[in-house]
Amino acid sequence: DFVMPDNINIQAYDIGIILNNGLDNAIEACKKMHIEYPASKTFISVRSFCKRNMFFIEVENSFDGFLKIDKDSGYPVSTKEESKSHGIGLRNIKNCAKKYAGDIDCIVEDKKFILSVMLKG
Repeated sequence: DFVMPDNINIQAYDIGIILNNGLDNAIEACKKMHIEYPASKTFISVRSFCKRNMFFIEVENSFDGFLKIDKDSGYPVSTKEESKSHGIGLRNIKNCAKKYAGDIDCIVEDKKFILSVMLKG
């Protein structure tokens, strides 16, 4: 479930950046998994919740289980052919989170990837 409480003071534009980039990455991962493993089930889940004074957005998706992590940023590296012009989605999400005194976390559990975005609302 994705619910945006009325008392959260976060601009819709920033929510759009987070959701657009998060979903774009999730769709790309599911497409790649479907091509590599046609019989596998793919999924994308989007949810939000509040915990104390923090607002969380989570995008969870299936993926092939293989992830290359950038040693400097600690975040996954783009697998697109022109990786120099890609891979800015997570940075955009992180910048939005920082704008609201928050951060992001990338969690990998077997063939499940979870992008968790924390925002102070």
